[in-house]
Amino acid sequence: MIKDCRFNHQFYFNFLGILCAIFLMPALAAAALGLNVRPVGGGRDMHFGKIGTPSSQNKEIRFRITSDENTQYQIFQRIIEPFANERGEVLGRQVILSSSIQGSNGSGTLYLQGAERLGFTDQLIYTSSQLGDSDNFKIVYKINEFELTQSGNFFGRILYTIRPVRGTSLDEVIFNVFFGTSGEFTVDSKTSTGTNSLRLEGDRQPFEDEYVEISFDENLGNEVRIYQELAEDLVNDSYEKLEPGLLIFTITGENEENFYIQNTAGFQKKRELLYESKEHDDRIKVHFELDDEQLAGYKAGNYNGIIRYIVETKQLERVVDVRVSVEIQPTFKLVIEYPDGGVSFQKLLPHLPPQVREMVVKVQTNLGKPYAVSQVIRDPLANEKGNEFDHRFFMIKQILVEGSSGTIQFPEYEPVSLDDSSLFYSDEEGSSAEFKVIYKLIPYGNMKAGTYKSQVVYSLGEI
Repeated sequence: MIKDCRFNHQFYFNFLGILCAIFLMPALAAAALGLNVRPVGGGRDMHFGKIGTPSSQNKEIRFRITSDENTQYQIFQRIIEPFANERGEVLGRQVILSSSIQGSNGSGTLYLQGAERLGFTDQLIYTSSQLGDSDNFKIVYKINEFELTQSGNFFGRILYTIRPVRGTSLDEVIFNVFFGTSGEFTVDSKTSTGTNSLRLEGDRQPFEDEYVEISFDENLGNEVRIYQELAEDLVNDSYEKLEPGLLIFTITGENEENFYIQNTAGFQKKRELLYESKEHDDRIKVHFELDDEQLAGYKAGNYNGIIRYIVETKQLERVVDVRVSVEIQPTFKLVIEYPDGGVSFQKLLPHLPPQVREMVVKVQTNLGKPYAVSQVIRDPLANEKGNEFDHRFFMIKQILVEGSSGTIQFPEYEPVSLDDSSLFYSDEEGSSAEFKVIYKLIPYGNMKAGTYKSQVVYSLGEI
């Protein structure tokens, strides 16, 4: 059989028309409105690296728009997948900020004048000219360290959409975002002794700086608070307790604006706030000394307790315990305040009125043992020529100073004995005390004129 090989011209032209339609239609559709988004420097995603380390950096993104529709269009951005770490912990939308590089566009209006947070709804970043000209511009993205409330490696996604102001055509680009944190929140402590203990001594000379240093690192935008409290009372072997107020402390550090207590203060038994900030890392020193005036009322010995520091954020708490030893040195001291000129009665004449001399006797002790104060008149009261004064007219009286306890022996005037005589007995606790000793010389008829002196010696001893 012989086939008809004549050329069918009509079929040929119909076939060419179908081919032209097939090839021309997609070409015309692709040229309408297009969006190209790429990081400056290459790549397809945003990789910020480890935030807070020298390798981390902001990301600059270039936007290129091609348009031949001659109609105005807009570009939007939004988060379509929140930023979560490998444990599924999600960060808030404030964690990523964006700002435009003004002047990087050729026409149209570029928004994001300042650093603005990304959200989960469309955020307008660019509007073209009225004619919808092709354009390009840049936007910078930054991870907000202060909103990094979790640690780990984080992943999220941003959607970019371009669409005409009037129309339905659009183009979309999805960007993957990666970043990590530099480490876990850590708290360290040390003391002036190099251990976890602190030792304080009353009346120490020369003064030595006794301190506790608390530091933290890798804070991921959380509010950090440091508290101080007395976890265990300062007590001696007999379970006698020191009041915490005799510990005086001062805070020092580089960022004083973060100190909640600005001046030297007395220690409180209750928990008290020392420091508050959102610093990535910081350190403070708490310096201690003793109030020696308050120490005078306590028994000698070693008092031991625990000072606790609590470093706290919204997510966690770290506790640092410091053992504190306060040593109160033994004191058993007699202090005499003599009148001007000592116990001297000058220009004494028979017809003149009595002369009075007053002395103050103080006993400073913290031994907790009873004691007594006695006196000895070393020499008879005599004038410059050696004439002795009749001791019957040499009188003594005592007054116990308010606030002191114990027993005085001469509440009323009595003649002074030339022998050893007790003046004062303490209470059973051996408390410190203060009393006055008043000497009165009464001139008499056959006395010799002159200036009369004697030496009075006081002694202090346990009983």
